[in-house]
Amino acid sequence: MSNVRYPGFLFVLMAIALLPQGLRAQTISPTAGKPYAESIPGTDVHFEMVPIPGGTFTMGSPADEKGRRDDEGPQFRVKIEPFYMEQHEVTWPEYMAFINTWERLVSERRLPTIPHDKLADAVSYPSHRYDMHWGPVFLRMGGTGPGFPAAGMSPYAARQYTKWLSKLTGRFYRLPTEAEWEYACRAGTTTAYSFGKDETHLDDFGWYEDNSKEKDGDPGYHPIEGKKANPWGLCDMSGNVAEWCLDQYAADWYKQFAGKTVDRRQAVNCPLHRYPDRRSRWRIRF
Repeated sequence: MSNVRYPGFLFVLMAIALLPQGLRAQTISPTAGKPYAESIPGTDVHFEMVPIPGGTFTMGSPADEKGRRDDEGPQFRVKIEPFYMEQHEVTWPEYMAFINTWERLVSERRLPTIPHDKLADAVSYPSHRYDMHWGPVFLRMGGTGPGFPAAGMSPYAARQYTKWLSKLTGRFYRLPTEAEWEYACRAGTTTAYSFGKDETHLDDFGWYEDNSKEKDGDPGYHPIEGKKANPWGLCDMSGNVAEWCLDQYAADWYKQFAGKTVDRRQAVNCPLHRYPDRRSRWRIRF
C-alpha cells in the first residue's frame, strides 16, 4: 500500500515507486468534521482538506495476497483518531511558495541567523540539493506545472515544508504516519484495492507503469485528480507518485504487533535520523 504497500499494488505499481517521492501533508486540528480550504498567506494558492473519520482497521496485507511482500505483515489492528488529509498530492504551486521564500532570502542576503540555543525552534529552508537536480527528470516526465504533484524532495525537506506551512497558517500540519496513510487509502474497505478486487478497474483509479508512459517509453507522473477518488474523496492514492510518511522504515516493524490492537501512536516508527530510510506512500499529502 505504500512503496508499494497497499494490497495488490506491488506487482502493478512497482515502477511508479521509482519515480520521485512526493508529499502529502495532514492536519490533526479538525474543523468540526467538515471539509475546508486552506490558503497560503501572501499567495493565491489554496488547497482542500478532507476529514477522515476515526476507526480501527487491519494494517498490512494477508499472507496469501497476490504480490505481497514480506514487510507487509504480519497484519495487526490499529486504532485511528479523526484527522484531515489533503484531497490530492501537494502541488508545485504549494511547494514552490516554500522554495521561493528561501530563494528570496538568499537573493536579498537575509537568511536568518539562529542562536544555537534556539535551533530547536527554527524552521529550515530547502537547499538546491533537495530539488534542483530533479529538474531534467521533471521536464522529461511532463514538467512542474500547476496541476502536477510536487516531488523530488527529501523526507527532511518535506517535514520542513509542513513546519513552514504550520507557522504561516497557524494551523498544525505534518506528514501522515504510515498507519494513517494506509487507513485513509483503504477508506473503510478490506479488499486489495479501495475499489474492490478486480484489477481491471485500476486504470480508472491510478497511474502505474503500463498506463503512464511518456513518448520516450518510460513511465511519468501526471496532473492531480486525473483519476477517480477513493470512497473518502481522496484522489491519486493508487499510484502517480510515492508519498512520504512520518515513519522511519524497518522491514520487520510489524512483527512486534502481530495479533494485537494498538493505538496509532504505538504503531509509529519514529525517525531517529535526519535522513532515515523512509516508508513512502503513493503521493504527498496533508
